Amino acid sequence: MNNRYLTALLLFAAAAALLISPAAGGDWTTHQKDHMNTGAVDSGGPGAEATEKWFFDTDHSVVSSPAVTDSTVYVSTFSGSFWGMATDHREGGLEYARNQTGYIYALDRDTGEVEWVKETTGSAWASPTFDDGVVYIATMAGVVYAVDADSGDVIWRFKADHPVYTSPTFYEGTLYLGTRDYDGHELSHQDYPFYALDASDGEVEWRVDVEEGVFATAGVADGVVYVGGQNGTLHALDAGSGDEIWGFETRGQRHQDDPLMRVGGVTSPPTIRGDTVYFGSYAGDVYAVEASTGDEIWSYPTYTPIASSPTVYDGVVYIGSYDGGLYALDAEEGGQLWAFVAEERISKSSPAVADDVVYVGSVDDNLYAIDASDGSEHWSYYTDEWVLSSPAVYGDYLYFTSLAGVHAVEPSEDGVDLPTKKDFEEVENDTDVAYETSPGEAVSTGSEDEPEEPEPSDDLPVPRFVLLLLGVSLLVLGSLWGYHLSGSLRDGGKDG
Repeated sequence: MNNRYLTALLLFAAAAALLISPAAGGDWTTHQKDHMNTGAVDSGGPGAEATEKWFFDTDHSVVSSPAVTDSTVYVSTFSGSFWGMATDHREGGLEYARNQTGYIYALDRDTGEVEWVKETTGSAWASPTFDDGVVYIATMAGVVYAVDADSGDVIWRFKADHPVYTSPTFYEGTLYLGTRDYDGHELSHQDYPFYALDASDGEVEWRVDVEEGVFATAGVADGVVYVGGQNGTLHALDAGSGDEIWGFETRGQRHQDDPLMRVGGVTSPPTIRGDTVYFGSYAGDVYAVEASTGDEIWSYPTYTPIASSPTVYDGVVYIGSYDGGLYALDAEEGGQLWAFVAEERISKSSPAVADDVVYVGSVDDNLYAIDASDGSEHWSYYTDEWVLSSPAVYGDYLYFTSLAGVHAVEPSEDGVDLPTKKDFEEVENDTDVAYETSPGEAVSTGSEDEPEEPEPSDDLPVPRFVLLLLGVSLLVLGSLWGYHLSGSLRDGGKDG
């Protein structure tokens, strides 16, 4: 084949590949904790013997927990690396967040295949919330989305004044969510809004200011919203008006260098059971307070930060701590019943409990299944990446995320058969994981009637812009080369 003709074809192919790449821009065409953050079901889960059902590699870091329905698993992601966010976002602040994109994935619950993917403005730290055919998600750029659960089409958007790290809590037609600054460990001595949004259209019903902002997802029960402040106060607010009913002050560790530990910031989403609210603080204490008065019932010290939400099941409170401990505490008196210790800390992973098994993730790259009665380990699932998410039980299956992607676990009749650290160590250097990572293809869900993205075009990430410019340049160059080639062929191919 003529060399110039081959070169022209390659230029056109390269340009087309760049322009249709997901990075080039455009849309790629439960069972979870309820509004009381209970996290427990009487039956279900894979149990003491389990095997991997499927794994989906998102190509983007996943911190959020899955929202699971009868047919679909919804997760939200970063645009790139969690580690990049951890090192860059404190310096870049809002500008950094505006130049990031995230994705909402809808995955088939049985196979892990992609049903649709939606791009979002800003990476997502928060988990999706599902209710009545709508998925709600908030991003670190402060954009809140309501998305049609079947198609991925955006129903409405709301732009908060600050980044949103909390999952939207749905309660009787209203979404509750808080905002905070990028560096939550540096106290700013300013207030940040906590919003109540109409779930049907995203309109603000009310907003109140919370000192130092809100990191932990709110809990709601019996017309009261329980909101943890980074300043160390748990606020009980009237769900209809936002008026404060009471405030509970945590105890900090005054000798610590970390300001958030000194004030005892509430970084643990509160769980409500009966007339008791359970939650943890960054100073390391687990609290039980009366829901009606805010009076302390008991507290238990772990001495290291707590970002995990308590799960209450059969008279026991299960909660993780940065010391790696999964603690089982008596729900009435707060005494320790047992503790399971992971190799590294249990960060924001909140335990899921089903059929006397506790499931929780750790930054030691494992998801653990622990016997609820004595704390003994049934099995562990090694992912080769941090497990920051809270697992979700649906029927006999368990769904969770790691920074690597989305995992599904099912019961096994032949004993435990799950990935181990040894599996990853034995893989060749050019292979990231020891098992299949491509369960499905993205499906286009674009709509001409879909609202435009709120961000201006100059806020798009630089890499996407460069790819677009390169693609267009290659198309133009290919066209000129093809034109020149055609002339040469007409002249008898003298230059060939």
